Amino acid sequence: MTEAATSIRHHIKGLVHAQSELIQMLDHLDQHGKVLRGKGGRVAESLREIAADLDLDMAAAPAVTDEST
Repeated sequence: MTEAATSIRHHIKGLVHAQSELIQMLDHLDQHGKVLRGKGGRVAESLREIAADLDLDMAAAPAVTDEST
């Protein structure tokens, strides 16, 4: 793997981790009626697809459901 590919993989992994934490925070706020996630599920699924393509470990990331449908 080239240095650039390794760097991109590292940054994507960081984004996936940050996205996971953001979803957890939004879910916590939503439990108190303060936030509607809207398109969050679709964004999260897009990041999961990227991570899957790069064979990143998503075991630690929570499952995402789009409750708006």
